[in-house]
Amino acid sequence: MSKELITLAIDMGAESGRVIAVHFDGESLQVDELHRFANGPVNVRGTLFWDVIGPWREIQMGIDRAFFSFLQPGCGYLMRRFCPA
Repeated sequence: MSKELITLAIDMGAESGRVIAVHFDGESLQVDELHRFANGPVNVRGTLFWDVIGPWREIQMGIDRAFFSFLQPGCGYLMRRFCPA
C-alpha cells in the first residue's frame, strides 16, 4: 500500500487567487480548492497600487486551513493519512 502525497499549490490571477491541495495516491490526482480570495488594486490618495499585503495574508490563511484540515492531534507534522488509525 502506497502513501498519499498532498501538495499545496497557489494560483494567482489578476482578479482572484486560490490555495489548492493536490492529492496523489500513486495512480491518480485529486484537486481540492481550500481557499479563494479577491485580488485587486488598492486606492491610496487617489492612485491605484497593486496590493501585495492582502493576497499574502489570504495565502497564509489558505495554508493555515490546509494545515488544520490535514493535521491529526498527536501526529506531529505528518498529514492525517500517514498516521496510524
